[in-house]
Amino acid sequence: MRKMRIGKAVAVAGVIAMCFLAGCGKTEDAGSQDQEEKEETTAGESGEGGGLEIPAKEEDETGETTDASAASPKWRVPSDYKDKVSDILSFDAEVIVSDTFQGGIFYKTKGRYQEYDGEAFQELFFADRKIRDRYTYEMPDRSGMEKEGYAWQSEDGGSLCLYPTEAIYSAGAETDYYFYGFCDITGNVTMYNADRYSLTEELDFMTREEAKQRVSEVLEGMGLSAGEAVFQAYALDAPTLCEESERVYEWGFAEGDVDFRTAWEKEHEAYAFQMWQMCQGLPVWTVNMDPLSVADESNAPVTGILREDGFVRFYVSDILDLKTEEEYDVLMPFEDIIGKIEEKYAVDAMMEKTVIREMRLCALTVRDSHGGCILTPVWICTGKLAEDDYPVQTAFDAVTGEEIANNL
Repeated sequence: MRKMRIGKAVAVAGVIAMCFLAGCGKTEDAGSQDQEEKEETTAGESGEGGGLEIPAKEEDETGETTDASAASPKWRVPSDYKDKVSDILSFDAEVIVSDTFQGGIFYKTKGRYQEYDGEAFQELFFADRKIRDRYTYEMPDRSGMEKEGYAWQSEDGGSLCLYPTEAIYSAGAETDYYFYGFCDITGNVTMYNADRYSLTEELDFMTREEAKQRVSEVLEGMGLSAGEAVFQAYALDAPTLCEESERVYEWGFAEGDVDFRTAWEKEHEAYAFQMWQMCQGLPVWTVNMDPLSVADESNAPVTGILREDGFVRFYVSDILDLKTEEEYDVLMPFEDIIGKIEEKYAVDAMMEKTVIREMRLCALTVRDSHGGCILTPVWICTGKLAEDDYPVQTAFDAVTGEEIANNL
């Protein structure tokens, strides 16, 4: 079945520029295509959510207890998987599982959403701004309760939003400029260009480690602790920004239609960064599994753009305190997961010809009735429709094989 397609880039850019008027959630700043050169660093140690050193015990057939990792099946996955299943489904997939994920066992884990210090966030980004407009909204929190959300617009075009579940700072028109120079897959598939920027190059104005430290300082100032986390940053160099802005311009926008920059200098170079938490060696995805929330790096809980003179954008949401229990689930063997995916395509007569390009093992948050969440190991399967190369995404429970959701 053809999935809902993302709108034109000009519409997305309008949402970015006017997020404080619409009460929007995430905007798009980071690319979604993971590359072999991705940089992974640790942003501190988790007090509760890093897993258990001693595996839980379970009884074998004799009634004696054995080590859980020893009792589990020999859980193995290939680095890639290729197979033409039918005229509808084929696999040409990279299989991505963190090296630190152990033995096909996932300990049951609960998450509690950390509350951020909105006054500290406002003081950091808007203390010296002259305010032009202020807005108040009634917005649902994670448990569905209506709470007040606030947004400010400064006279120089900046905006700051303090919503029940997220905080957003935008430098105004500057955010739009970078959107047209750096496009992720949730912004527009045709314009996607994240893979044209380096994940290892160091920009002259700041090292990657310094950029990571600047981001961590903002989080700490807001009273947030990401614990064990991955930080990565695309280096937005001036030559590529020039090339990509010109490409977008030629794609069909007129100079007078939008705030546009096609000339980029060294002073405009920046890091487009993402940070997300880890649990038991798996990346934690906190996105809502619906057609508007894609499980990729552009929807990481911390994203933004940082250049020499400061942040152009900073977004934060869904930072968790994680508590891992002694009980565990054994993941379904890889070949059985493949069987479940094949079943889906065999019974759905409306499915179009699809090629699965990537299978990534993640820990997905499922919100509970108490305002918290439970982490579930899932396979995020990302592919392309064979006829027009348009992306599709499906999630399968890694323990039961049950399909969770379709995206894109």
